[in-house]
Amino acid sequence: MITRRTLLALAALSLALPALASDGTRGTRDEAVAMADAAVALYKTEGADAAFAAFMDPADVRFHDRDLYVWALDFGMVMQAHGAKAALVGKDLSSLTDVDGVKINLEAVRVANEQDTGWISYKWQNPTTGAVDKKSSYVVNVNDEVIIGVGVYDE
Repeated sequence: MITRRTLLALAALSLALPALASDGTRGTRDEAVAMADAAVALYKTEGADAAFAAFMDPADVRFHDRDLYVWALDFGMVMQAHGAKAALVGKDLSSLTDVDGVKINLEAVRVANEQDTGWISYKWQNPTTGAVDKKSSYVVNVNDEVIIGVGVYDE
């Protein structure tokens, strides 16, 4: 039987969970959108070469913050920049799937084509923990030239 005391404890815990999730050690969806918007602005003003160099530079805090980083993919699904895994750059990632079979880049292209901006969900290795976690990336179609994305690791 659930007592009043148990219900009160559960209610208190549910109020504390958002605070635990936003303790500052992980990026948030709002921060991912803001970082993606900054990346798009740099791409549009400085061009692809300068933008991709900034996205790849781990010292550039505009595009690297805790577990947040920028990636850029062309519409042929070739990675142009990746803030956490430089080895992916230049690779055709059209067949890249997560552990559940989600075709990550196909989803990014679909959302970019259909909506210009939006969220995709998949599982990916967290660079700060090494674990494979649930992740959502905010993707932006930039002038039908490139897709810029920033992901957050979900709770």
